[in-house]
Amino acid sequence: MPITFVLVELVAFLMAGVLLYEAWRAGASKVSTLLVGMLFGLAIEVFFVTQYSGYEYGHFLVQFLIDGSPIPLWVAAGWGSIIFTSMAATDRMGFAWWARPILDGLLAVSLDFTLDPLAEALGWWHWTRPGQFFNVPCDNFIGWVLIVSSFSFFTRLGFHFWPEGVKVWRDVLIPLVAVLPSVGLVAGAQVLLERIYPHVGEPLTFVALASVFLLITLVMTRNVRAETPPAWFLTGVPAVYHGLMLALLVGTGVGVQLPEALVGLPLAAISSLFAFRFPRCSHAE
Repeated sequence: MPITFVLVELVAFLMAGVLLYEAWRAGASKVSTLLVGMLFGLAIEVFFVTQYSGYEYGHFLVQFLIDGSPIPLWVAAGWGSIIFTSMAATDRMGFAWWARPILDGLLAVSLDFTLDPLAEALGWWHWTRPGQFFNVPCDNFIGWVLIVSSFSFFTRLGFHFWPEGVKVWRDVLIPLVAVLPSVGLVAGAQVLLERIYPHVGEPLTFVALASVFLLITLVMTRNVRAETPPAWFLTGVPAVYHGLMLALLVGTGVGVQLPEALVGLPLAAISSLFAFRFPRCSHAE
């Protein structure tokens, strides 16, 4: 097994463990959101690997087989970690609960701009359809936005409308219940996207979706001031993931195969790190 497989697996589990400690310090609802986020990520992977067949994984140390196809558990841990970090970033920005999922999806996909090109190049997984972004299909990035935004929305919806004074099983049930409509929304969106792609194309569809999300975000955040200082992991988690990918880009020779990535991926990483700490001021004015 190549050392890069072991390395990314260990880093993902390490980040998940660190975030679990931070979630425990923050309260039961945060722990539940992180753990159920991992479960949700696992459910998404099972759905896409078995029903969609858009990609296939390489073999890792900790994995299980579904219909003969390996599904590594570090990927589920990564989903939960990224969802948790994205939601924590927007929780401190001071705008309405229903608006936060839009930015959650954009923050999450910003991490994948360096992850997926390296994963494809190093064989962590392989896409069975043509890729437009360093051999990665733009459909993948659309999926990231929709997957994270949907889980964030239904989880926040549950916490917002849960009856006051009824706290039994609240922290566990809300994220769990959010999984079903989130998976359903993503599955339905994929069917719709497959009908749109032949007419519009994946790159233009992603640009249109990201532009709408970004425009809404800019409108929502133009007067926003952070309510609390950023937690260390809002920079730490993105920095570890981006740093690992950029180190592998140079150290494994992938940058020689994809010279444009030596410019594009560092720019994507810098933009992502800035976004996770936005806005820069510490308190509302």
